[in-house]
Amino acid sequence: MQRYKLVLMLFMVIILSPQLVYANETNDYRPEYSFSKDIFQNLPPFPYDFFEVKELFLTQQVMVSQLNESYYLQPEILTSWDFCAEYYYNTSNPSVGKYGLGFLPARFDIFNHYPGAVITISAIAYATPGIPVYQGLKLEVNESSHTNTTIITPTSKHILFGPTYPHFSSSWAQIVELNIKVYNKTDAVVELFERLPDEYYENLWESEHDSYVSGNSLATLSIPRLKVVFHDEVEQDTDEIDEAIKKNSENENYLYFIILLIIIIISVIAIKSYIGKIYGKEKKQKD
Repeated sequence: MQRYKLVLMLFMVIILSPQLVYANETNDYRPEYSFSKDIFQNLPPFPYDFFEVKELFLTQQVMVSQLNESYYLQPEILTSWDFCAEYYYNTSNPSVGKYGLGFLPARFDIFNHYPGAVITISAIAYATPGIPVYQGLKLEVNESSHTNTTIITPTSKHILFGPTYPHFSSSWAQIVELNIKVYNKTDAVVELFERLPDEYYENLWESEHDSYVSGNSLATLSIPRLKVVFHDEVEQDTDEIDEAIKKNSENENYLYFIILLIIIIISVIAIKSYIGKIYGKEKKQKD
């Protein structure tokens, strides 16, 4: 009986803890790839709970300013990483890009704000994978009279991104943080644009690095890199909100029950299979 309990416990651990697959002696839990991990040699070790934290970040339950470099410097934080990993770093395809920047998240939607509120948001500004050169930009805010935005980080409003090919530089991704003061309870939009660096920074970065670029095209300079949208919602009736919360709670309980039932069924199947093997082996020995 103890043997059967041990099988059940082991099966539950495997089902509920998939991150254990990546554990190793170096405390680097990065997934295995078809290419060398040398491309990550300048980055921090990959955290064991990275994918759980990534989900919280992508759903905006936590801001990147709440994370340390062990999380936001991992290229796996990007939603496009699976494609980029195969396209740029697999040895069968040595293609690389010439210019590429992005923000993640690229949009924030703010609800139920009030006049006088100060909203702090942060995002990852990054050089896209497969870029072998340094890239520079200046940040510029475009907004209406309903808001007043201050760029907290970087204080100079300028960012120099390191290369992402053939290795990721430790400066390939950086935090951008904004403070937005809202004057009116109304619909409003704050947009953050990429601009050409000031002459001082442009000359400095060109002199410091053999391969440096800025401002890929008029198209990239005319499209906002980051957008914060304030919504003036009509408040719902309290009874409707309570009813919606109740339904969501009931749905969650039902989902948990289904998941538990599935785990039990799979466990029973595994145990039966194990018992069958033992019985078959014993019968064979008797015969």
